[in-house]
Amino acid sequence: MPSFYPITPARLIRLVASVALLFACASSPNKLPQGPARQHYDRAVAFYAKGSYQRAIESYQLAIQTRPDFTEAHFGLGVSFIQTEFFRGAVLALRRVIELRPIYPEAHFNLGIAYHRLDQHADAIRHYGIARSQQLDLADVDLSLGQAYEMVGRPDSAQTLYLAALEQEPFEANVALARLARGENDTTAYASFLEAASTADSTRFEPWLELGAIYEQRRQLDAAARAYQRAWSLRENHPGLIDKLAGVLAQSGEYARPRDLYARVTERDSSDSRAFYNLGVMLDALGDGEQALVAYEKALSIAPHFADGRLNHAINLFEMKRFEEALDSYEALLALEIDADRRQQVTQIVNQLRTALGKD
Repeated sequence: MPSFYPITPARLIRLVASVALLFACASSPNKLPQGPARQHYDRAVAFYAKGSYQRAIESYQLAIQTRPDFTEAHFGLGVSFIQTEFFRGAVLALRRVIELRPIYPEAHFNLGIAYHRLDQHADAIRHYGIARSQQLDLADVDLSLGQAYEMVGRPDSAQTLYLAALEQEPFEANVALARLARGENDTTAYASFLEAASTADSTRFEPWLELGAIYEQRRQLDAAARAYQRAWSLRENHPGLIDKLAGVLAQSGEYARPRDLYARVTERDSSDSRAFYNLGVMLDALGDGEQALVAYEKALSIAPHFADGRLNHAINLFEMKRFEEALDSYEALLALEIDADRRQQVTQIVNQLRTALGKD
């Protein structure tokens, strides 16, 4: 079964962005230094809001040079470093924030993220915990702290935090709980949490993909097809997803739709030999041997050493009573790397065809 995606560093960085911007907007102008330091700071906040993180860094540094005890500028510098993945710099900047202002939950939270990305999970746990104790009212703290507990082998502590985050962050919390259930090989709970995640946010691709895999493993093919269809509607270009959807449809005895799906892939990418092969298989199942043969020949023109494509090509020619061509195709198959059982069977067919065609 494909592995379920974790709470990604990219998501953690998005959380940092929101915290930093909220802080910048919420800071009272009367509490911030005035003059050149404030001007550099305001420019930095504007650059950060536009996603120009390197320019934000430069402006925060100018603010700090002008006013070394400018706490908010150190904080902005730290989260900007995280955005540019300079985590060691973020640690230095955010530790300076905490020296200047020990009660600063956002700084502890972002410092936890920086340590997390440096794989210093004990330090991450400590600062996430301080952020919680200082009443940072964000479910994201629970999610981040829970993930850090997972990294140090404390799934029970992680589960407690994920459960606490369910009300505010139902999608991410259910995803995290699903990950824990998968780690415990509890497929029932795994599926249940994924279903809850997809209910919380039906526009997210990953739970539908994983649910499809679970249902397919359980042989719940209709449910698997619905889940894969939902995933495909959200991300049509995901590699391999059409194969999954078409595969469960074919297992259910439906071939027309898989045929159309594979035809769509071949139209999008004329170099995909496996898509042409699968298109041929579906056309064969629908009784359209002529068009199946065309699909197999296209697959072989792209990948001449494609043994399965060569075998189906030979079989089709044989069934169409094009025996000379079938013999050539079977002999071409023998020139490829195939397993011993298949080689024995094909050799017998070749010998029989050669005898029938008077080629011995």
